[in-house]
Amino acid sequence: MRPLPLREGGGKGLAAYKYGPTKAQPTPHWYDFSSHATVSGNTITLTLTDGADGDSDLSANGSISDPGGPVLPGDVSAIPTLSQWALLLLSLLAAALGMRAVRRRY
Repeated sequence: MRPLPLREGGGKGLAAYKYGPTKAQPTPHWYDFSSHATVSGNTITLTLTDGADGDSDLSANGSISDPGGPVLPGDVSAIPTLSQWALLLLSLLAAALGMRAVRRRY
């Protein structure tokens, strides 16, 4: 068992997610590990077993590799970015301004 202390009141609505392979899917991926986690106040305790799901090397070798942590599940929204054409135009504008500054110096 591995307790993780959280900020005061930080345990409300938490889920535990892990990254790595599982016996069902051997390629690394994010998966919900909440069934092996207990939240009590501001501490989340993960129950890990060497060689089982939650141990990234899936080998009972006396060592547990444990990438992952608590998350607040919610809606995922896209991050707005510029289109490829807008990025190209912005790059050309930056290059033109840079050339102009170099010409003024010499």
